[in-house]
Amino acid sequence: MQTIGGKPFFYTLRRGEEMQPQCLRCHGEPVKAPADLIKFYGDKRSFHRKPTGAVQAISIRVPMDAAYGKAREFTAMFAPVLFAAFTLFFGAVLAVVDRMVLKPVDKVRAFAKDIAADQASLGGQIPLPRIRELRDLTESMNAISEQLRTALDSLEIKVQERTRQLSEANELLKAEIHARKQNEEQLRMSEMKFRALFENMASASCLDELVYDNGVAVSYRILDVNPAWEKITGIPKTEAVDRMAFEVYGTTDIPFMDVYSRVVETGESASFEEYVALLGKHVHMTVSRIGEGRFSTVFTDITDRMRLQEETARAARDWQTTFDAMEDAVWILGPDQKVVRSNKAAEKHFNIPCQDMIGKPCWEIVHGSSKPISDCPILRACKTLSREILEIRINRKWYQITVDPIIDEKGAFSGAVHVVSDITKRKKMDEDLRNSENRFRAIFERSTIGNSLTTPDGNLSKVNSALADMLGYSIEELEQCNFAQITHPEDLEESRECVRCLLAGERGSYHLEKRYFHKTGKIIWADVSTTLLKDDSGAPLHFITSVIDITARKKHEEAARYNEERLRILLDIAQYDISDPQAFLDYALEKAINLTGSKIGYIYHYDESTRLFTLNTWSREVMNECAINEPQTVYQLESTGIWGEAVRQRGPIVLNDFQSPHALKKGYPEGHAHLFKFMTAPIFRNNRIVAVVGVANKETDYDQGDILQLSLLMDGVWKALDHKRSAIALRESEALLQKVYDVLPIGLWFADKSGRLLRGNQAGVKIWGAEPHVGIEEYGVFKARRLPSQEPIEPDDWALARTVTEGVTILDEKLEIDAFDGQTRIILNSTAPVLDDSGNIMGAVVINQDITERERAEQALRHTEAQLRQSQKMEAIGRLAGGIAHDFNNMLVVINGFSELALNSLKPGDPLRQDFEEINKAGRRSAELTQQLLAFSRKQVLEPEVIDINVIVMGIDPMLRRIIGEDIELVSYRASNLWKVKVDRGQIEQVLVNLAVNSRDAMPGGGKLTLETSNVELDAEYAAIHPETRAGQHVMLCVSDTGCGMEPATMERIFEPFFTTKEMGKGTGLGLSTVYGIIKQSGGSIGVYSEPGKGTSFKIY
Repeated sequence: MQTIGGKPFFYTLRRGEEMQPQCLRCHGEPVKAPADLIKFYGDKRSFHRKPTGAVQAISIRVPMDAAYGKAREFTAMFAPVLFAAFTLFFGAVLAVVDRMVLKPVDKVRAFAKDIAADQASLGGQIPLPRIRELRDLTESMNAISEQLRTALDSLEIKVQERTRQLSEANELLKAEIHARKQNEEQLRMSEMKFRALFENMASASCLDELVYDNGVAVSYRILDVNPAWEKITGIPKTEAVDRMAFEVYGTTDIPFMDVYSRVVETGESASFEEYVALLGKHVHMTVSRIGEGRFSTVFTDITDRMRLQEETARAARDWQTTFDAMEDAVWILGPDQKVVRSNKAAEKHFNIPCQDMIGKPCWEIVHGSSKPISDCPILRACKTLSREILEIRINRKWYQITVDPIIDEKGAFSGAVHVVSDITKRKKMDEDLRNSENRFRAIFERSTIGNSLTTPDGNLSKVNSALADMLGYSIEELEQCNFAQITHPEDLEESRECVRCLLAGERGSYHLEKRYFHKTGKIIWADVSTTLLKDDSGAPLHFITSVIDITARKKHEEAARYNEERLRILLDIAQYDISDPQAFLDYALEKAINLTGSKIGYIYHYDESTRLFTLNTWSREVMNECAINEPQTVYQLESTGIWGEAVRQRGPIVLNDFQSPHALKKGYPEGHAHLFKFMTAPIFRNNRIVAVVGVANKETDYDQGDILQLSLLMDGVWKALDHKRSAIALRESEALLQKVYDVLPIGLWFADKSGRLLRGNQAGVKIWGAEPHVGIEEYGVFKARRLPSQEPIEPDDWALARTVTEGVTILDEKLEIDAFDGQTRIILNSTAPVLDDSGNIMGAVVINQDITERERAEQALRHTEAQLRQSQKMEAIGRLAGGIAHDFNNMLVVINGFSELALNSLKPGDPLRQDFEEINKAGRRSAELTQQLLAFSRKQVLEPEVIDINVIVMGIDPMLRRIIGEDIELVSYRASNLWKVKVDRGQIEQVLVNLAVNSRDAMPGGGKLTLETSNVELDAEYAAIHPETRAGQHVMLCVSDTGCGMEPATMERIFEPFFTTKEMGKGTGLGLSTVYGIIKQSGGSIGVYSEPGKGTSFKIY
């Protein structure tokens, strides 16, 4: 049988169909199939099928309902048919009998009658043989007839019996069908209930079937899941049912397989709690076998419970910490009065480790006895189920033992909290008090404390004047009273219980606070201490009572309670977000109403200059009671009634009977909330009334305490408002200062009194490249030098260190700093101390002004001025040299001309010829010098052409190598695609020769001479620093050597004519000046860089 579509079916497989999972339980593993099934179906034909094997048997599916319906139809049809068949059969038998027996008999009878008739006709004589024949025939027929009747009766009985049996079988079949129908209905209902339970249960449930490999369970197939399973796992049912577990969960590592296998094999259910990593949850799981190879899992998400357990454990730890922090020794006792828990104080008091106390009864620890003491508070608490207290002396110390019973849910004693407090000091005080009472018994009547002696039945037998005055009676009047007459009814029961305990000997004394009635009816609060005095036989004599008037204290306590409530409200108000002042005042008004026990209230703002009241807020209850459609919100002081008196009288106003007539009342409009009791008070700020607050309808009268509490509360509220307004103003001011602080173009730093830098503005951070918060001991992180000396600054020599230690102000200290961003900057550093009102140093201010650009500009200006002066000097020298050279050249023309004429006129060997040759040589050398001077003065004639400098460098290379010699290495770096320039080739070659000669002389021991060409573009900034150049595209020709180099003083004069550093006779001083003149005349510029011992580099643009 199988359920298909929610309906039961008789089910067998058709040939060629594959077995479904539920069939494989038997067919897949025939060893697990019931023996009767194998016997019925045959072990070869129907079993030993694999999951995918085709079935060879032919089968049918018949719905159960249809099967039972067919059975009922068969029964209904079979019974009449069977009855008709038996009827026909019985009729046929009767017809046969009638034909074969009855009719012949009738014939015989007729024949006999005929014979009889014949006999009559024959005279009564019949032949004897004939008679015998007839007699025999008649007897035979009778016998046959009798047998037939007997057989017919027997057959009729059998037919009736078979008919009855068939009817009974039919009824049994109907009953069986009905019973099966009922069983099927019950099964269907049971299955529906199970399905409803399965689908609606809160716990996740899953029906599974183990899958084996070589007899070992390796996985399981999910047969069905409920919605709770889908919710907890997050896996839809459609993706789980009829699928293997590893497919559903996406892993072959299936948890709890050993549990599932054990449950299926043993049939014993298993329950456990585990964290399931696949689900990321803690679950409580129950596994049960539901059939051969099948099991069910029911699990519940207990993640929240586990978290609650963790929180409970943490709370238990916190409780244990608090438990151990108590100064009194505390035990938790079990129902057997033995210690189950002890705190650290108990260990200290009794000098016994906590673990050694566990399991011991308290009397063994406290008294060292094996049984409880006679007045054991534990035993009393077991009986009374209430707190029991015992004061006892142990080892010269007094202890108070307090026992609070722990009562279970049935109201029975289940343990106790046992507290042992050291009251030695208090007992000492009590002892001193008793001694004092004995010493001053004689002044009983003059005592300022009320004293009385009361009989056991409660009559005051003797009182002192203090008690009489306290209660407003005379001594005689009071001694005629019973204590119950003057005790407040609410305190009478407690007083009588205390008296009973004293009389019963349960307590030695009692102390309580109670209320007495004054003779005028007012209530007097008293601190009452009572002991029972007994005679020698133990019979009670009288109670000794001391009564202290604590009415004032009670009022103070009430005031303190008001103060505490007010402080709590003020704390709430202080913590209230006052971003919305209106909401804050509404909140404060509700608190004022609660503090004074009122029902309604209001707050009005008041302006003393305009004498106007402006409504701020009414309480919610007022708005609920008020029926005025458009209530007035602004009032002139003159138009107000009693509530305006708070301003006119500049003080609080109280009316505890508002309905009574009053001269200052002007009434209130129709629909106004009804007032019964009323109190209003002004709110002052700087001796000016800024608001009034009013409350009304307290159940009891308003008093001075209410006025004080209301005034103090609202004063705190207005202070909070003022503080909020001040805070807003302060924030705005701070925001403004912060903006100023951030936009200052100079660096500004703040340091505390120890010199630790607290903060810097954006300019300061930019100057230093960081915002280091360091103290004096860490000033080494700052690297700086004083200018112009370049003296490094030590950590303890910083101006800030001197300012915070000595209180000095240092201004405009010029420093060169190494900033944290790797930049070098020049700053002006100033520091000044910040002093408190007493003149003590509380910090310092540091100001840094970045003057790097200014210094660079000034340096560039100085450099430009120097270059300008040098240029002007060179220009003047050039003009001078040009003029001299021109005039000198004219004279040389004459000298050289006449010397040559003289030489031409002299014959070889003439003694004068040699003199004239020397004159001519000197003239030519002088002419060369003149040409150099003209070159320097830029007055020589040039023949410029557009040419590639690289061509000139390559062409002159052999000549330069001969000039510089073999000890000097000549290296050329020529740029490709070099721009062409318009120059005089010969003049540029002269420049290279002069520079090469100069470099050779600087490298007497050999070295390296480098020629380099390149395209460069000089910007305006470079041109501003070097005014002899122009911005734009240039070709650079660089000549560098590794010679001795020059000092700055020498470099300033190298281009001057006749300036030389060589020995006398080894140089004219015109080589570099000639270079300078040629470059200038060619429209270029020349610069030099040199360091002593490192060489020199000339760059020509």
